[in-house]
Amino acid sequence: MLTTKYSEWRHEREFRIIHENRLQKYYWQEGALTGLYFGASASKDDIQKVIEAVEGVSDIALYQMHSLESTFGLEAQKLRF
Repeated sequence: MLTTKYSEWRHEREFRIIHENRLQKYYWQEGALTGLYFGASASKDDIQKVIEAVEGVSDIALYQMHSLESTFGLEAQKLRF
């Protein structure tokens, strides 16, 4: 299994891109990509690579998920870049 998604999040309109070729480029219609969410265990190096890849693209918000120990849930924290 590559990914799972909690059933209560099914209302989210998201797309997941998984590929083996790190050099693969993706293009999207302006305004179609509004935000990127990094998992709680995403490395700073990987996050930095994505920030560099989307530099100059307007209106993309970046978030990193963080574990909430009290509820075992997740919280998105906006990244500043």
